[in-house]
Amino acid sequence: MPRSQQFKAETESFPAVESSINPRVDILFVIDNSHSMTTHQKRLSENIDSFVKNFARQDFIDFHIGVTSVYDTRKFSTDEYKTRYPGKPNYRNGELRPVSGSSVGDARYITNQTDNLIESLEKTLLIGTVAPNKGGPRWEESFSPVVAAFSDGDLARGANSGFRREIAHKAVIFVTDAEDQSLDMSVSQFNAYLKGLVPPDSQLKVATYGVISPSNEPHCNKDYDVRPEDAENPVRIEELLAVSGGMMLSLCQADFGETLAEIGNDLWEKVTTRRLKLRNGRPDFNKPFVVYLGGKELSVELWSYEPHSASVIVRMDPSLSANIDEPITVSYTQVEYVNIQNGNTRRYGKNR
Repeated sequence: MPRSQQFKAETESFPAVESSINPRVDILFVIDNSHSMTTHQKRLSENIDSFVKNFARQDFIDFHIGVTSVYDTRKFSTDEYKTRYPGKPNYRNGELRPVSGSSVGDARYITNQTDNLIESLEKTLLIGTVAPNKGGPRWEESFSPVVAAFSDGDLARGANSGFRREIAHKAVIFVTDAEDQSLDMSVSQFNAYLKGLVPPDSQLKVATYGVISPSNEPHCNKDYDVRPEDAENPVRIEELLAVSGGMMLSLCQADFGETLAEIGNDLWEKVTTRRLKLRNGRPDFNKPFVVYLGGKELSVELWSYEPHSASVIVRMDPSLSANIDEPITVSYTQVEYVNIQNGNTRRYGKNR
């Protein structure tokens, strides 16, 4: 069949809500404060600089980092608990812990403007642990604190005010040696909730990470605050990470700094790149192919083309900080294959 090529100039403009390079991210650490987590919390605090140095390696990353604890609705909501442990700090489910050493009053989250950022985060992550018979959690919930922390209810108008931003990536980092035991919430329901934290028509992402005692690592001790025969593998957390495309890491990894560096690198990649699928066909790279951000032409070092998905991948750079909220435009020449058979013309190669 005779076949020839035709070329057509194309300019595709992607709406700002879809394509702008938004380096804003709201990060929530959900820390298990049961007694068995004492050593793990200490290792997390001592190595958190590896996370910060890999994630916040460039000043344009605009982050909010909040820390909350697991919750135990079955225990903490009872009158018996409130009577028996009246002196315990009455943190609500999902309430962010105060930033340690902050000079800004009762600050509840860390930003890139926080004084002594790494030191503040190190101390804030050390929320402490409590044995069950001293008032600590017995049935640790990891999912319900996320819903509460990001809610737009009383906490958003009080302790958590300003933490959640509508137009920002979201990241949740679970640090626990126990299974999630949230009430009346399936994994699929929780995953759907997470997806709803960002606008559906945007490229904003929700990233999930679990630093846990994996089911396939029997030597990595599960929650010893319960009898060994009652300790459960973190099946629900593992399932969530699988369906959400999250990252699972081990609490028992020898180099904990490497674990946190992996999370930092992955989150940095998610926040600083945009993937835009070309709608109008395959480009001819023998002709000009130009990517603009807010009318500013981007150097070829800041973008790449992925042939198998017909997508342009744009990478954030400090030089673009003034244009981060502006739309991306791609100008290129589209290839059309034209087959001529029995006097009829048939076009191929359109990718609409």
